[in-house]
Order: sequence, then structure tokens, then C-alpha cells
Amino acid sequence: SSPIPNSGGRYCDQIVFVSGDRIDGPLHTNDSLQICGQPTFGRSGADVVEVSAPPTGWYSRCGGGDNPNFVGAFVTNAPVLTPPPTNSELRSIAGPAYTYTGQTQIVLSGSNITVTTNTGQVIGPTPIPSNGVVYVQNGTGCSSSYSPFTATYPATSGCGNALVRSSGNYSGALTIAAENDVVITDDITRTSSGLLGLVANNFVRVKHPLCPSSNLGCSNGTITSQTDKGACNGGVNGTGSQSDLRIDAAILAIDHSFIVDHYDCGGSLGELEVNGAIAQKFRGAVGTTGGTGYIKDYNYDDRLRYLEPPHFFDPVEAAWHVQRETLDFP
Repeated sequence: SSPIPNSGGRYCDQIVFVSGDRIDGPLHTNDSLQICGQPTFGRSGADVVEVSAPPTGWYSRCGGGDNPNFVGAFVTNAPVLTPPPTNSELRSIAGPAYTYTGQTQIVLSGSNITVTTNTGQVIGPTPIPSNGVVYVQNGTGCSSSYSPFTATYPATSGCGNALVRSSGNYSGALTIAAENDVVITDDITRTSSGLLGLVANNFVRVKHPLCPSSNLGCSNGTITSQTDKGACNGGVNGTGSQSDLRIDAAILAIDHSFIVDHYDCGGSLGELEVNGAIAQKFRGAVGTTGGTGYIKDYNYDDRLRYLEPPHFFDPVEAAWHVQRETLDFP
């Protein structure tokens, strides 16, 4: 991953790993690490932490006390990994029966899914499709422009956004792909057998409404938005914000980032626990050193060394391909 780009000059951040952040597993970045304090990388020497930057591979952002704890082997000058250009191949695999148009809500529960379409039609609960793929495509009137500082949550949208959460623990194997964004609206937790992939062409986002300081009348559809980074206007975490969020999934943001909406406003949201893997083109922010948003608690799912969500994308050197699963042999 790389730092989030300057998108029209509105947000260009060097993403910082801070004290309390934990990356419990292997890590690769096509760039360097920005450090503020003493974050931890890796669980053991078997978790390689590699950067494509030359030595030293990390930079201090907060002063002389910055000192990352590399539990895993730290490697610099690593080869660059390039993401695939699009997830459109997954639409072909999903087929018409499991391709939905416009904003679509998907709730996972056990081995079933319940889908609410952009027109309000409720489908299910039905078993996870046999091919293991659900695709949400763009409809008419979709503008894919997005800023974390002005995010809102309309009841309907022509954009191919998949709004995903679980009701209890999910089981079985499923990949949810969105032509636009995947928006995580609440915890996504699994049983021991559950395996989920979330693939967005643009952003994989955590929903975080920003509401007036009084928090009166604030719901998913009445958001006080920022005008730019840091312009919080006294806003607080609103209805629909999730503290200590847990996401059990392999995450891929092909052209943009894994990010928290309004990450720089409101109060602390506690820990963002991800059990799986995160791949993104540009490193997205999930909180700030000022105490907003989340502290990272990222844990690699070791099953992903030999097993992937259905038809997930697998990086092999600089090439990516769709696969059902991979196997590692000694």
C-alpha cells in the first residue's frame, strides 16, 4: 500500500502508525512506514514485515521517542506489488442471479444472506450462493467521487455500494464485490469455518456518521458533514457509529483505500479489530493522533496462507489472478 493520494487537493495524508497500533501478522507496503511512538509489527519472526523503500524503511513523525517494535523480520527494498485493474471478473462469476444494481444491503447470518435491494425489495434469508460470489454493480446516476470528510448515507443510491454487516456469526465461504464501495455498517464476525472476502473497485469504508454536538435528530440520513479535513464544526460520533468494531474478512480496495469515514472528527471509537488481511492501493486513515477514530488491531488469519475466499484475488509477485483457493506445499 501507499499513502492516500492527493484527490483534488482535499485530502493528502501520510498515514501514521502510533503507539497502541498492532499489526499481528505479515505486512507489505510498496512505500515506507511513518511512525509515531512504538507500534508493533508482527507476532513472531515468521511474520515478515517488508517495505519497498530503501533502508531504513521507516520515518519518525513525532520526535526522538519514535521506535517501532518489529517482532517480525524487517525487510527493505522488497518487490513492488501491483493490484489488479478491476474486479469486473467477479461480476461474471456471480452471474445475473447474484448481481444487484445500485446500493445494496447484505446481512450475513450463519450460512445465509439477506439482501435488501436499492428498490427496497428484501430477498432471503437464502443460502450463500454455490459459486460463493455476490456482486453489486453501478446503476444510473452514480457519481463515484468520495471524500471521507463529506460522507453521507442516503437511503438509496445508483452507485454500486455493498453495505455489509453480520447478524451473529457467519459461516461458510463468500466473496462480496462492489463496483464502487464496500461500506461496513456494523460488526462482521465469523464462526471457525467462516471465510469472507470484501473486494471494492474503490473504497472499503467503515461507516462513521458525524452529527451535531447536541446529537439531536441525528440518524443515518441526517448528517452534519465537514467541508474539509479537520472542519468538524463541533461534530460528535452519531447514530450508526460503532465502537470497538470487529471485522473478520480479507479486504481488498483495488483502486483506493480501506478507510473510516470522518476519521478525524468525533471522539475515540476504541479499537478497530480486523481478523483476516487488508490489501489497498493507498493507505487509508482510520484515526488520528489527536484521539479520533480507531486504534488499529490487525490480525492475520493464518488460514489465508493456504485457503482463500471464493474466487478472491491472489498476488503472485507483480501479477494478480482470480482463484478459488491456493494451497501451500512444503
